[in-house]
Amino acid sequence: MTRAILTPDLPTPSGFQLIRCDASDGPVALQMGRQILEELAKEGKAAHYIIDETDEEFFDFFRKPEFYPLGVLDPNNALVAVGVASHRQEPIQKYLPFIPAEDVQASSKSVGYIEFIQVAANSRGRGFQRLLFAELEKWLRAQGTLYATGSVSPENQYSLNNFKSQGYREAGRYVVKDLNYPRILMVKKL
Repeated sequence: MTRAILTPDLPTPSGFQLIRCDASDGPVALQMGRQILEELAKEGKAAHYIIDETDEEFFDFFRKPEFYPLGVLDPNNALVAVGVASHRQEPIQKYLPFIPAEDVQASSKSVGYIEFIQVAANSRGRGFQRLLFAELEKWLRAQGTLYATGSVSPENQYSLNNFKSQGYREAGRYVVKDLNYPRILMVKKL
């Protein structure tokens, strides 16, 4: 299979490549997410870490045009990191009641969302999460999005710190219905 190799704005370690993921990457990304959950469970940290989509819904991240899935391939062409953003046609006020009125008006039908970013355990500490944030945000800006949002479990200090290090701030807290799953909404002006 021929991969769509992208040229990122940030450097990547030698031999690693940034790619535009496709439907064939969905199962690999899902397995990576499940392995991360298993690691967290072993550490006793998995109470509110879930993949809340069915497998088919998760695979939609890699099939549907409103999603922009990116991945990082290692020198052996194995997927070691993946991130997905979406550009939604929804009222921004639903997500971000504190945004200045002029920005709400300008972006009233466009919400950028970082769906997820995950990095395999053996590839952490190489800047892949920062790389994926930067490239997903670049795509959101190209879609006309003024603000990027994402949600994180309050227990996930690692992800919270990563969002904050990329310029996101807490916009509010909520609980996912039917799951009793607490989340923190993070936001960044692009």
